[in-house]
Amino acid sequence: MDSKDLMQMFSSLLEEKLQPLNERMEGLKSSQQITNERLGTLETGQQITNERLGTLETGQQITNERLGTLETGQQIMKERLETLDTGQQVMIEKLGHVSEQVASNSEKQTSVESVAVKVAEHDTDIKLLKKFITN
Repeated sequence: MDSKDLMQMFSSLLEEKLQPLNERMEGLKSSQQITNERLGTLETGQQITNERLGTLETGQQITNERLGTLETGQQIMKERLETLDTGQQVMIEKLGHVSEQVASNSEKQTSVESVAVKVAEHDTDIKLLKKFITN
């Protein structure tokens, strides 16, 4: 056997022994390709998730701004309600004073009417006395 035959034999032996390794390498390459595809899908999913998270954060910021506006509006309404309560108390006090004044005026009017009746009666008496005196 010459060296060429030996080389060919050695080459065929190596090829035979390395065949399972080559098959495994092909399987690993295929698995790596699938893993890379899945990793790409995961990265795309993560990017979509990040975009949606950004949208949620923006929505939360808008909600917080609107909530702040509502709280400001609520504070203004409380102040106006307090002003209204104060005004209502003033009106109640004034109405009480008006009621007192009406009662006082009614008493005075009754007294004045009584005096007016007496004056009218005295006027009639004076006229009658004048007629008696003049006749």
